[in-house]
Amino acid sequence: MKAWRPCCASRSPKTTRPDDAARNRGIIYLARLLNQPMGMLANKFIQVVYIGASLALSLVAVPSRLSGATIDVAEIRSALICQSLDVSTVKIISAEGIVILRGTVDNINTYEALEPAVKRLGYARVANLIRLTTAPDNSALRRAVERELSLTRALDGCQLQVTAEGGRVVIRGTVQTALQIDAATAVARGVRGVHHVETQLKNL
Repeated sequence: MKAWRPCCASRSPKTTRPDDAARNRGIIYLARLLNQPMGMLANKFIQVVYIGASLALSLVAVPSRLSGATIDVAEIRSALICQSLDVSTVKIISAEGIVILRGTVDNINTYEALEPAVKRLGYARVANLIRLTTAPDNSALRRAVERELSLTRALDGCQLQVTAEGGRVVIRGTVQTALQIDAATAVARGVRGVHHVETQLKNL
């Protein structure tokens, strides 16, 4: 007859390996997710996608130049020339982390493109002191503003007259609502070559 001994004496204590514990936690988490409504699952999926996209953008984003970084004037001039911008009469100066553009240009397209081109190189602080020596074509500017105003449905029924001189546009006439005054001003400001808009409109 066998001698009695506790059952626990014949068994060694059960141990759980770290990888088993991690797998068990993953199975429990997955089971909880499957028991949730589809709406909550969709929200969690969107959160995961959003986090992943944010990380990807942070990795590929091009950092802007620090304000204290050295400004390479020769690099800026070369980059502008490569973009087919005439900078022969433009002086580029570096002062306390600011890129200063001085001089004169006779082309309005060059005048409007220089500052954005420098900012695209990573220099956020740009002072544009360039003067435009040739005034824009007033007739062409007036026609461009009139065309944009006529194509704006929000201004249907308005009687508008436009004058333009040196980039300054004046809109006269009558409108039906006060909102149309704001709309006409916004449309005119969006026309290339317009630097100032004055409205002399009457609300009937």
